[in-house]
Amino acid sequence: MERLEIKPFIEKLNVITPSLEQSVGNLSGGNQQKVSVAKWLAAQVEILIIDEPTVGIDIRTKGYLHRLIWNLAEQGVAVLLISSDLPEMVLLADRVVVMKDMQIVGDLPNSRQYDGMSSQIMHCIHASERDVNIESGV
Repeated sequence: MERLEIKPFIEKLNVITPSLEQSVGNLSGGNQQKVSVAKWLAAQVEILIIDEPTVGIDIRTKGYLHRLIWNLAEQGVAVLLISSDLPEMVLLADRVVVMKDMQIVGDLPNSRQYDGMSSQIMHCIHASERDVNIESGV
C-alpha cells in the first residue's frame, strides 16, 4: 500500500531507481533527498522542515530541489529551510533568521541580493560578539 501511495511522487520527483523495492540507502545522495521529500509530500504536510537539503548532491539535482522547494512554498506549504549554504538561503528564503550559539541574533527580510544579505548576516553574528564582550567587560 505504501509503495502505491508514494509511486506518483517518485515519478513526479524523477527519482532514479531500478524499482520501488530498492533500498533508499543504495540510491545516490540526490535520489535519497528526493525520496525523503516524496515521503513528506505523500503525507500531505502543511509544514516541511528541510535541513541542509543539498549537501553532497550534484548541481543538477541541487537545482531541481531548489525549484521543488520554491514550488512547494508557492502552493502554500510552509517551508522551514535550515542551511549553511548562504547562496541557497538567499535564493529560497523569504526571511533569514540568523543563529549563533543556539541563540537568535538576527531576523532579516530577504532582499534576494547576495552581497547585502551576506553583509547583514555577518553584522548580526559580529554584533552578538560585541554585545557579549561589552557585557563581560572585555
